[in-house]
Amino acid sequence: MSTIMKKLFNLNYIVLLAVLALFSACTEDNEYVPAGPCAETNEFRFAADQNAAPVLALTDSVYVVTLERDNTEEEVTVALSVKGDTDMLKAPSTVTFAAGEAQVSLNIEIAPSMEAFKNYYLEISIDESLVNPYLPDNNSILSLTVLKEDYKPFAAGNYTSWLFEQTWPAVLEYSEMLDIYRFKDCWVKGDVTFRITDPETMAFEMTQSSFGTGYLYSGIEVVATVLGANNKFDPETNAFYFAYQMDVPGLGSFGAGYDTYQITEYAE
Repeated sequence: MSTIMKKLFNLNYIVLLAVLALFSACTEDNEYVPAGPCAETNEFRFAADQNAAPVLALTDSVYVVTLERDNTEEEVTVALSVKGDTDMLKAPSTVTFAAGEAQVSLNIEIAPSMEAFKNYYLEISIDESLVNPYLPDNNSILSLTVLKEDYKPFAAGNYTSWLFEQTWPAVLEYSEMLDIYRFKDCWVKGDVTFRITDPETMAFEMTQSSFGTGYLYSGIEVVATVLGANNKFDPETNAFYFAYQMDVPGLGSFGAGYDTYQITEYAE
């Protein structure tokens, strides 16, 4: 090995030893302290089972929201931020937990002038200083969609789906304001609605010519197309017959058939 190479080798070796010594000194002076466990929930939060899309009756004047906390030793007042349709949905800017209380109710006042069949929005947030920002779902913000409607039970009975080959109990509802009958979330998700055109024969027409069933096939929602000319009501069996063609857009069709709803009793 040449003299120059030997010097370079010795110099690199000395530098390496110096770096290792410095690193060792630093680790001795600054001991590693592991981070403590992260909290799984916030001290203050909205109840996890809170209904974020309540449907209210026309006469309802209050909707109640529940807040929770972990430490119940002392009385605490929590500041809230409220935004949205605050002229129709009025929520207080603070809520107070009494000593020993783990839950407290927050009353949202519903304005009498709130229109039926119209969505209103409200967002209530707990003071940021009380919220752990590192939690992915901390329930510190509650986003509400509030709707008023006058649908009431019209009849009880059994609904049979030809596509699913199943029968289940179902309530047929009626809105006097809209003069429309409804099966709420008929198959999976999504309402089926119709209007009776002749009260004597109970002849009816659907309010939509086609609509989603809420049922997914290969990731695509099955669509029901109404075959209106085949719809009918049978007074002998007290049953509605709904003719549908069930299609999977882009893939094909399941064919056509009748769904039925047999009324077993009428609401008072």
